[in-house]
Amino acid sequence: DVAADHGFAFRAEGHPTAFWSVFDDRDRDESEATAERLGRLLLDERVITYHHAWLPSAAHDDAALAFTTDAFARALERL
Repeated sequence: DVAADHGFAFRAEGHPTAFWSVFDDRDRDESEATAERLGRLLLDERVITYHHAWLPSAAHDDAALAFTTDAFARALERL
């Protein structure tokens, strides 16, 4: 929903505990490049990503999820 609010056709693909970013409005190479840029922007926001993979954990509480969602929105604004 956050991505759609910012005009991106975004989805997560992969395993629930290790998924990656996909931008459906771009071809595969551009989607991967955009996901890489997003990963760097999230790192700037103090959200750690591996490559452009997301690694959620049951240890993440509501505050961590809110922090990540807000950081995701800010990164998309800069993307």
